[in-house]
Formats: sequence, structure tokens, C-alpha cells
Amino acid sequence: MKRLTIIALLMMLAAGCSHVAPPGEVMKKGCGPYPEQYEAMLMDFLSSQLSCPDSLKDVSFPKTPAKTILDADYPFIPLFKGHAVWECYIVYDAKNRNGVYTGKSLHVAWIRHNRIVAYDYKDIDLDYAIKNRIHNKYEPL
Repeated sequence: MKRLTIIALLMMLAAGCSHVAPPGEVMKKGCGPYPEQYEAMLMDFLSSQLSCPDSLKDVSFPKTPAKTILDADYPFIPLFKGHAVWECYIVYDAKNRNGVYTGKSLHVAWIRHNRIVAYDYKDIDLDYAIKNRIHNKYEPL
């Protein structure tokens, strides 16, 4: 009986941990309206992520947000093949932790429903995402 209880608990744990939203669940909502404030969104994101945010210089946006359909699965974000995102590019130079400028570099941001969901094809910092959702930053008026 004890062994059966342990097996049942382990199966429930495995079932609970293995759930990933089905692709159709997120895709129905689309990527939201055009992110009018994408420059402010990215600058705010960089100010919270860079080692020396005051050193940010030579900022440019070579590609304004364009709707892109993903051609691969990104379950860790979670986005899947066929989902739409607003993709935009940003180029900047900033100092690293050692106080040395790294040189201009190109970065990619994905935006959905006026929120940055991925930066350089990686999930963004959870604390930043929660802070922006709580304060409704960049919500459309």
C-alpha cells in the first residue's frame, strides 16, 4: 500500500511538471497590437539588465517591429512554431562589468502584447517580466 501511494504521488508530480501549453492555446491570441513604445520598452529593459546602464551609447533601431511567424519551437519561452511575434533589432555599445566598452553589437527582441518576451532568443529575466506586468508598463491606452 505504501509503495502504491508513493508511485501515485510520483505520477501526479510527473504529470504536473510535464505540462507545456499546447501551441494552439497561445497562438489564438496572436501577438497583440503594434508596439508603439518599443524604443522605451527596450531602453527600460536595457537599463535593468546592463552592468553599467549609464554607459549606454550609440543606440539605434535598424529594424522597427515587424510581425514574424516563428519557424521553430521555443518551449522555454514558451513559444512554438507558427506563433507570431513582433521582432525588432537594437544596436548599442555599453561597458561590461570591467568598465570596458564592448563595441557596437546587434540584438533581437521579441514583443507580444506590448511586453518583451524574449531578448536575443532567450527568455527574459523573470523579475523584470513580473515587475512590468504588475505596474502595467507599456499597456496600450
